[in-house]
Amino acid sequence: MARITDSLRVDPSNTEMATAWDGDEGAYWAAHAEHFDRSVAAYHLPFLAAAAIGRREQVLDIGCGTGQTTRDAARRAPAGGTLGVDLSSEMIAVARRLAVAEDIPNTRFEQADAQIYPFAERSFDVVISRTGAMFFGDPPAAFANIARALRSGGRLALLPWQTPAGCASCWRAPGSRVSRSAHCRPRCGSAPTPTTRTCSRSGSWAGCLRASTRSGTARRSARCGPPSAVTSPPAASSTSPEPG
Repeated sequence: MARITDSLRVDPSNTEMATAWDGDEGAYWAAHAEHFDRSVAAYHLPFLAAAAIGRREQVLDIGCGTGQTTRDAARRAPAGGTLGVDLSSEMIAVARRLAVAEDIPNTRFEQADAQIYPFAERSFDVVISRTGAMFFGDPPAAFANIARALRSGGRLALLPWQTPAGCASCWRAPGSRVSRSAHCRPRCGSAPTPTTRTCSRSGSWAGCLRASTRSGTARRSARCGPPSAVTSPPAASSTSPEPG
């Protein structure tokens, strides 16, 4: 049963996702947060390393789920802060409780659809997303909205699901500066891989990030730091992938 709150504004293209994640689907993930965090544990530190979060930076976490990435980003920015957003009210509630329990005062969480949420313009230095950025109903509109929240030269770090072939090519968009690691190579089996993109004109990201698709396959990456071990990805359906 869906439990979408009256205060949650959702773009019509994301209604199906909101119904799932602010309902039984999200409740299940909230109840098993530790299990799902463990299922991508091999990628957690490479992902944060790719984000290269500075001590004073402000970080936005898209599809934060129960907030592990948001909290750990806040630890890396003790003189800055983090904001985690997710469609699931139950996962946001877990994220808030854990932030209090772990005594992390420089982080906050909001239930929101990042595709249309009115983020303050140029308020973040870094945007991160662990397996939560591939499933917008309208990716160009979503990333255009996120780009407006980034300062000039802001960075985006994604951990997207992809096929082995997805790691074989690198691409460039007008106005963006894309770097690629020499260690970027295809992996056996479907697995998430850390990627980062830096853009001097954030508005150009709307086209740059069309690669993020609802199918869960991101057409390639800017910087890929392969983890030392590959674990099996958590199961996810095409309509209700892991949000955070």
